Amino acid sequence: MKRWLRRIGLATAPVVLFGAVSAYAAGEGVVQDPGVLGFAAGRLRADTTDTKNLVVVARAAAEFRQTGQLFDAFKVLDTGTGKVVGVSRGKDNRLAEAKAAEALIRAAEIAALNRSYGKLEPALVGRLARQSRRSNVPVAIWVKAPDLDAIAAQLAKDFPKEIDPKQFGTRVGLESVAEASADNIQRRFEQLLQEAQGRQSQGVAALALQRGAKVAKASGRAPVVLAQLPRVAIEEMARRSDVVFIFLAGGRIKADLDVSVPALSVDDVWTAGHTGTDIKVGIVEGGAVDFTNANLQQPDGSAGGLNRPGVGVWDDHTTGVAGIISSQHGTRTGVAKGVISSGANIISAPIDYSDEDVAEALEWAVDQGARVIDNS
Repeated sequence: MKRWLRRIGLATAPVVLFGAVSAYAAGEGVVQDPGVLGFAAGRLRADTTDTKNLVVVARAAAEFRQTGQLFDAFKVLDTGTGKVVGVSRGKDNRLAEAKAAEALIRAAEIAALNRSYGKLEPALVGRLARQSRRSNVPVAIWVKAPDLDAIAAQLAKDFPKEIDPKQFGTRVGLESVAEASADNIQRRFEQLLQEAQGRQSQGVAALALQRGAKVAKASGRAPVVLAQLPRVAIEEMARRSDVVFIFLAGGRIKADLDVSVPALSVDDVWTAGHTGTDIKVGIVEGGAVDFTNANLQQPDGSAGGLNRPGVGVWDDHTTGVAGIISSQHGTRTGVAKGVISSGANIISAPIDYSDEDVAEALEWAVDQGARVIDNS
C-alpha cells in the first residue's frame, strides 16, 4: 500500500515538526566530525575505523521545546558507493541512526504536547484564552486518514486476478503486478482514497456546521476542514476520534525559505535513469512562472508548463523554483531535468495566500495531473 501512496504523492497523516531548526550547514563548510564518520562507517561497512571516502555533507540542529531535547542530524555520504546514512547526536552526545532517534524524540515531544494541549496547536490554545467562548476562531481541522486496509480489501475484490489479498501490500505481492494492471489499480486506488477522504472530511464539516460554524473549505483531496468555530465547539471537535489535530488558521502565509536544499547526489540519480521524465510537478507559490525564460522551455521552444489562470503575475521566486526543479540550462540544470524536456509538465498554481485559495490551488494542480507539489 505504501507504494501506491508514494506513486500518487498523497500523505495519509499530518507530519508536524515541533522542533525548531536552529542551525543548518551543507557542502564544504560542514565540519567532518570523526565520531559521526566512525558511527557511519560502522553502519555502512561494519567497521568503525574504515572512514575512507566518507564525508559529512549536511548537518542540522533542532530543539524540541516541550521536552527540551536537543538533536543534531548529520548526512554522511560514501563517495565511493554513493550510499548515504543519517546519524543523530543527542544532548548526551550519544550517536544513533537519525531516523530511529528522531522518531523517538518526536514521539516524546508529541506526547508532551498532548499532555499540555491535547489536540490543539499551542498557538490556538493561546488564541482561545484571549477570546470569549462565543467568538468564532479560524481553524484548520486535520481529519483522520481513511482506513487503508479497507481500501486494500476493496482493491483485491476489484482486481481478483491481479491481486493476492494475502500478499497485497508486500513487496513481492506488488511487484508481481504487471505494469498495465498496476496503472489501472493506481487509478482505482486514487478514486477509492478520494471518496473515502471526502466522506470523512464532509462528515466533520457537517458536524461543524451543526455547531454554528462557517465552513470555508472541506477538501476531498487532503484530510483537512477549514472553518470558523467558537471555543466550545473547537474543544468538542478535539475530543472526537476522527479528528487528529486542530491548528490555528486565518493568517497570511509567509513565502519564506528558512532551510536550504541539502546536498544531493543528483548525478547518481540521473545515472540510475531517474530524471523526472513525464512527471508533472505542481508549484504553489505567490506568483506565476515566467515560461518565456529560455531555460524553462521544451526542446521545441514551447512553454515548459502552464500557469493557473486568473491568479498571480510573473514572479522571480516562483520562476526560480521552477528552475531548481527543471532548468534546461546547459550547465545549471534543474534537479529533475526530464520534467520539462519531456513535455509541459510544470503546473504553476499561483495563490493569494488565504487558506481557502491555497486549498483551491493545491486541488487545481492535482487535477492537472501533478504528482509532486512544491509549496516553499
